[in-house]
Amino acid sequence: MGEFVIVTGDEVTIKPPEDTGAMYTLVPPTPLPIVGSSPHARVRGVPACVPDDIEKKLKAAFTYVAGTFTVAGGGDISFELEDANKSRKTVDTTTSGSEEPLVVSGVAFKAKFTFTKSAQDPNGVVDADRQPASSKDGTASFGTPTKNAILRVQ
Repeated sequence: MGEFVIVTGDEVTIKPPEDTGAMYTLVPPTPLPIVGSSPHARVRGVPACVPDDIEKKLKAAFTYVAGTFTVAGGGDISFELEDANKSRKTVDTTTSGSEEPLVVSGVAFKAKFTFTKSAQDPNGVVDADRQPASSKDGTASFGTPTKNAILRVQ
């Protein structure tokens, strides 16, 4: 069965890591709008997405508190698509004939929460479980409010 091609106007919803005692706030809140950049594939007049649109260009951040660490810490969220989120059919993305898959709805994929600042307690003691440069994995999934059901790829 085919999957929906992800295009400009579709969305990514992020689910924070399952992290006992921690409460995450997404910045900006989800769903995040997606902007496609394929110069060769359009659906209903808008650009389709290529993997770099999600893995390199889509940006999000987070803040968190955990237990007694009530002074918020935070970090950045990056995304890693699964093979099931990439079409097997490819589109020419340059004049050199290089080809790249399109992004399709597929399955949930990795949202990597990388800490840049640890939360602290009111006395300045830092959260040792979430140190800068460490990470925890959440998940992300696509929403297709563009209802681009007329085009499906395999």
